[in-house]
Amino acid sequence: MSLRFAIGPIAAILLAAGATGVASAATATSATVCSSIAVTTPGAPGSVYSYRIDVSTSSADCGAARSILRSAVTRPVFGSGPTATLEGWKCKLWGSGQPWVVSCTRGAVVARAYGPVLVHDPWLFTAASLAMPVLEPTAAPSLGFVLRSVRPKGSCTNTAPQQQAVAEYARWDGATVTVDEAKPQCGNLGLDPVLAHWRIHGSPATLLEYCIGPLGCSRTTGEYALHWQERGDDITILTHGLRQSELLTLATSMTVVIH
Repeated sequence: MSLRFAIGPIAAILLAAGATGVASAATATSATVCSSIAVTTPGAPGSVYSYRIDVSTSSADCGAARSILRSAVTRPVFGSGPTATLEGWKCKLWGSGQPWVVSCTRGAVVARAYGPVLVHDPWLFTAASLAMPVLEPTAAPSLGFVLRSVRPKGSCTNTAPQQQAVAEYARWDGATVTVDEAKPQCGNLGLDPVLAHWRIHGSPATLLEYCIGPLGCSRTTGEYALHWQERGDDITILTHGLRQSELLTLATSMTVVIH
């Protein structure tokens, strides 16, 4: 489910009440810490509310905990009081002295969300706006690249439904990188010459020459296209002015943005 237009009503209540300090207190030592969730904020491009999650049992319950707590903090389920039943879970809103924002219980499992923390991170914002996994090239800064933009895009005309994220990077020497992630595959790279076959995180990847000009122009202009599939996403990195070794470093640094 896309969270692009979710306002995070719990976040609004807590921030208005000045409760973020209480809600961000340490979790119980017996709990398993799960990966955080994030929800987007309308009217504040590039901003998200982040919530830290824990669960009282094993990490195997993290997926269910994150899912129910995402629903609890984005739906107006507490409009009539501090407790609510949601998808078989009994949930309650924070009270005086409680370190958590929302606590949901089902059987012996207790899942809790702590926060919210307002985060200004365009990659996290994009990830929270899409249901597909989104991967970030974490090595880009060490290679001298500055993020110019990253954004979710609408459906491709030849596949439906489809989601897409596009990021643009630039470097002082004129080199550029475009990262295009889609689910499902939106198009193809045509008949560009294949230069090599690599493996990225165990998945087969195809390196192509991606330029208009005489044969071999990628060796002087650094015009490459690298394509592979990972976590169900169709990933393409397009470059200008880049060496193959730098492209490989970027590709192998692609890391899922947790949300």
